[in-house]
Amino acid sequence: RGIGCGYLVKLTVGTSLLMIANSYLVGKLVEASLPSVPEFFHDVRLCQFCQIFFPIFLVMLQFWLYDRFRDYQLRRQAEQDQIGCPPRRRLTLFD
Repeated sequence: RGIGCGYLVKLTVGTSLLMIANSYLVGKLVEASLPSVPEFFHDVRLCQFCQIFFPIFLVMLQFWLYDRFRDYQLRRQAEQDQIGCPPRRRLTLFD
């Protein structure tokens, strides 16, 4: 199964929606936390950095978590498909 135009459109739309949601959440978090943080954090450049960096970081984290979940799901499915096969011998530290 190849990577087609439909997959790229879905990926682009999904990433865009995650960026919009994450930007909104980070913006609200920065806005809510400004009164309670020291004066050092009131710098405009630092706020802009947080509002740009953290949504991108969150999208990468969300894709990583999705990838880990899918990997776990596919491994579990593969193990269930091999129920009739003898179990593999696992190597241990003392073999």
